[in-house]
Amino acid sequence: MTTKAKATPRFKVGLEAKPLRAVKKAISDGLDVYNTAAAGVKPGESEFVLGARNRNGRLLGGFYVVIYFKTAFLKWAWVDDKDRRGGVGRQLMEAAEAEARLRGARIMYLDTFSFQARPFYEKLGYSVFGTLKLGEDGLERYWMSKPL
Repeated sequence: MTTKAKATPRFKVGLEAKPLRAVKKAISDGLDVYNTAAAGVKPGESEFVLGARNRNGRLLGGFYVVIYFKTAFLKWAWVDDKDRRGGVGRQLMEAAEAEARLRGARIMYLDTFSFQARPFYEKLGYSVFGTLKLGEDGLERYWMSKPL
């Protein structure tokens, strides 16, 4: 299905099927400028990646965290299937929380799906503050947080 653009005298809205990096960057930069002016702090002021590697250098897992407004968002969390339940995720989370504290974050939050790691995060002290039911098949998305 194709979305038909509706023209107005001043502008035209249309679907960008293959978003260009430059367009995505312009949107991101524009939002940052607005948020900085409104809140006095650049939203993406700090970010970091943590990786867990074995002795041979193979990546076992990693976290990507973005900090803004004294809040750390665990944007991506991944541990290789072969290395789950071996402490990799717990150590990555402990390191992420420690680094976020050092960078001034007071809260860590994340989202996870019902087929992912909610029980893991709950064991580490995270609690659900929002749930989105994604259909009749029982699929849900949870937003969780923990004070640091």
